Amino acid sequence: MKVTKQQVNVLIMVLGVIIIALTYFYGVQKLNEKTEILEVENGQLRNEIDALQQLQLKQNSYIADTEMMKGLCEVIVEMFPSYVLTEDEIMYAVKLENQVGCYFSYVGTPVTENIDIPLGTRENILADLQDLTGAIAANSTVNQEQIFSTDGFMLGRSASTNTFTCTYDQFKELVKLIREEDNLLSIDEISLSYNNTTGSLSGNMTINYYSMSGTGRKYEPPRTGVAGYGVDCIFGAVIQEEVPVAAPEDDSLGEDAEDEVPEDGVSEE
Repeated sequence: MKVTKQQVNVLIMVLGVIIIALTYFYGVQKLNEKTEILEVENGQLRNEIDALQQLQLKQNSYIADTEMMKGLCEVIVEMFPSYVLTEDEIMYAVKLENQVGCYFSYVGTPVTENIDIPLGTRENILADLQDLTGAIAANSTVNQEQIFSTDGFMLGRSASTNTFTCTYDQFKELVKLIREEDNLLSIDEISLSYNNTTGSLSGNMTINYYSMSGTGRKYEPPRTGVAGYGVDCIFGAVIQEEVPVAAPEDDSLGEDAEDEVPEDGVSEE
């Protein structure tokens, strides 16, 4: 079969169209898809670069804010004693009596209850960024010394019910002193009644004593003027003044002198 020149040209044209179609579908189209992927990745990388540049500009500010918050946390922890014992509640009532002039007829000493401390989550500004190159993960570090840790901390509360008597001015001073106390205290409930005969106030007040263990602070017992001997007695034995040592006996006084002074040191008449 003889192929004419026209048929050859048509065949060449068909082959050309097929080559162009294959080149488009398997070459240009794939290249376009790859280009689109690269454009998306470039956009994400530009967002990462912008975010990292902003962080770099605010680096000193973030460090200063972290140090400030760490110092603030340390100040807050200093407001909590390590423990609140029975003698702390009783001696605080005595302190208020001495400073205000009121009278506490009853001081409750309940057992300290533990309170759960809700811990916040640490903010991660880079969490929303896609780390395409792994550079963020490779260069991200956490300086634990700059972060205030609450590991092992336990918050406690002792709700002490108190019955007291005072004047109106003394009551205002009483509330003021509780509010301004160095150790953190709070007033839960107050009920007052007025005595027409004496002109004084009688009332009940619940004072919350807060403590925090695990901070490393040492317990500082209140000054009670007594020495702690024993278990059942919270104040132990009373510290007595030192008794002067008796002077040595003088044999020259004789038996008559011994009869004049009895053994208990009190002269008989």
